[in-house]
Amino acid sequence: MRSKEYYEGFMEIAFQEVKISFKEGNKGFGVVIVKNDKLLAQSHDTEITDNDPTTYAEINCTKKVTKIIGKELENCILLSTHEPCPLCMTAMIKLLNLLLLDQVLLY
Repeated sequence: MRSKEYYEGFMEIAFQEVKISFKEGNKGFGVVIVKNDKLLAQSHDTEITDNDPTTYAEINCTKKVTKIIGKELENCILLSTHEPCPLCMTAMIKLLNLLLLDQVLLY
């Protein structure tokens, strides 16, 4: 696993998503997914603006990245600005158990 400093640039992007979320009237969560040192997707929560209780940042970002590279998320790392809720954590555990996602990091 890389050092915390390595991930700071990616986390800055996730925190930019937090600002967008708040500006849109949502709750302020941000996520990025990285693979092989490259940012694949970034997202924020949209459950208020979408009027959809399932459009959390982690779910939105996972959907974005699977549209880009498909469902094989091997060697992908999800970085979140907050500890995921039970719904998102269950989804992340499922992805980890299926070996589709490499790591979930929280800062």
